[in-house]
Amino acid sequence: MFRKDINGLRAVAVIAVVVFHFNQNWLSGGFAGVDVFFVISGYLMTGIVINGVREKTFSLTDFYMARANRIVPALAIMCFVLFVFGWIYFPPLQYETISKHILGSISFFSNFLYWSEAGYFDRSSHGKWLLHTWSLSVEWQFYLLYPAFILFINRFLGFQSIKIFVLIVFAFSFIVSSVASHYWPSSAYYLLPTRAWEMLMGGLAYLFPLTMKEKSKCYFQLLGMLIIFISFYIFSKSSTWPGYLAMLPVFGTFLVVLSNRESNILLNNVAVQLIGKCSYSIYLWHWPIVVLFYTAGLDDVFYIFLGFGLAFLLGFLSYFYVESKIKHNKKATFSGLFTTTPVVMAFFVVVISVITFFESGLFSRPTISTELSNVLSKVKASPYRLKCNSDKNYNASTKGECKYFHEDISWATLGDSHTIELAYALAKKLDSKNRGVAHYSYSACIPSYNKGKDFSDCASWTNQSYSKIINNKSIENVLINYRYSYALFGEGSNSSDGGQEYSEGRRRLIIESLDELILDLSKVKKYVFVLKPIPELEFSVYDLLGRNNILGGSVNNVFGVGLSDYYNRNSYVLDHFEKTVYPKNVFFIDPVKSFCDLDVCYAVKNGVPLYFDDDHPSLRGAELLINEVIKTKLLMEKTVIGLQ
Repeated sequence: MFRKDINGLRAVAVIAVVVFHFNQNWLSGGFAGVDVFFVISGYLMTGIVINGVREKTFSLTDFYMARANRIVPALAIMCFVLFVFGWIYFPPLQYETISKHILGSISFFSNFLYWSEAGYFDRSSHGKWLLHTWSLSVEWQFYLLYPAFILFINRFLGFQSIKIFVLIVFAFSFIVSSVASHYWPSSAYYLLPTRAWEMLMGGLAYLFPLTMKEKSKCYFQLLGMLIIFISFYIFSKSSTWPGYLAMLPVFGTFLVVLSNRESNILLNNVAVQLIGKCSYSIYLWHWPIVVLFYTAGLDDVFYIFLGFGLAFLLGFLSYFYVESKIKHNKKATFSGLFTTTPVVMAFFVVVISVITFFESGLFSRPTISTELSNVLSKVKASPYRLKCNSDKNYNASTKGECKYFHEDISWATLGDSHTIELAYALAKKLDSKNRGVAHYSYSACIPSYNKGKDFSDCASWTNQSYSKIINNKSIENVLINYRYSYALFGEGSNSSDGGQEYSEGRRRLIIESLDELILDLSKVKKYVFVLKPIPELEFSVYDLLGRNNILGGSVNNVFGVGLSDYYNRNSYVLDHFEKTVYPKNVFFIDPVKSFCDLDVCYAVKNGVPLYFDDDHPSLRGAELLINEVIKTKLLMEKTVIGLQ
């Protein structure tokens, strides 16, 4: 069913996706190219299945074999190359993660994997080398279910019922997608039920063809292309997607496919046809190059065009030397499937990925340098993290308080999950004096003191924890810590560029709650220490170590974030702390002293990893911060003694 206009559409779609991923500002809606691919796939698969069913020659085994021939070899080769690259350059945890992602990709389960981890446009997405394979998984799941669905309808309800049921499922999926995109955006983006309508739209183009004159075909095709190009420019990553907005590029593709007009110089020329043929391989290779360049900080115009060139070059090589060469006879018995080339290739990649995953990233690889190994061995979180931290799955009565390591409690720590390592480090510091720490933390909790459940899911926990601290007369000192700018702006920056659209009113309520907490504690406790914002990294410490390892940089001193970026991100809360007059027994601890120098905040400093992910301090990092707390307390006590 090869059609030159459809092949040209593939080229348009892959170019849009590649441009978007290398620089979103150049084509803000280029991600809609994936939706174009979905419509094309639905059209072609419907044609193959319907023709086979009509002529009574359709075989599920042959169909699956043909799809495996098309998809698996190039995917397996790309995964294997990435596996070898990771063997040389990736730290163990990163290598373990990539092996899990390879396994998800080659088994066509990656959409569920990424759905469980984060949103497609989240900050962390640029650290996932195989994120783009989610769409292949969605398509493969469609390939598995769609022909079986048609065969079922044909057998029990008759051939003529197929059109009606495809139309019904299309409408149902579209409605579900439109609703889910608002309430469960990540699920809607990644999962088949909310994507099926796009492929079924292609199916409808095949099932309900129009007989048109050449002039009408031209109008349909031009209108469809115009709609597609408009979609690439008017949408952005902030658009609710897929939902009803995705109907625009989907309908545009529907019109082009429906027109069935191959005599179009835009879609039918040598360059576009070549790109169209290689579009799958180009799509496969472009994203790992995007991640590599992004990780290495190669983001100026020269490197963007270099990335384009590499993506297309590798795509061409993959098409001509893998897609076109490594295939197996499409005719195969069910038992014979397991010895076919695509299945053998997939099995090999699965085996090495499983071994790597269960061996925790093969820490003993000869490619791991002694320096890197030493740093990695120090990346540790609190051993009490799971035991002592509360979250929305645990109420305050079951996980409200942890006491470290003595019953004589003189300190309490209160805040979100960024307090956990601080509490442990503080307890270790006080251990020799037989003093204990009461630890209260709740994951992703925003300052919610004196607020109700409608304000945050941790409000009641915060109020109960405050009461316990107040009622414990032996507690003299309280350390408060939150990820303030996350509460105020969400992930990313402190603006609409990567942050959430939180209202100013909400921000004022958070600051008001924080101030009330500080003031009320200061009235009944000897000292209140407030940790200023801890610098947030763009990547996890493992990814940054991996980047430096790839680039041949130092692993003992690893750049985390620019100091100016830190101040820009946290200016709202820092300015508030600076301008507000607090009681004399309230002291602010500045992490910049421990984590930064003149213009740089580090992920690893002097061989010490300061984080165990991208924003939580490691135990070693927490020790440095607690040293500042203790130093401040001792200084104030000496000052008080000196004044007496």
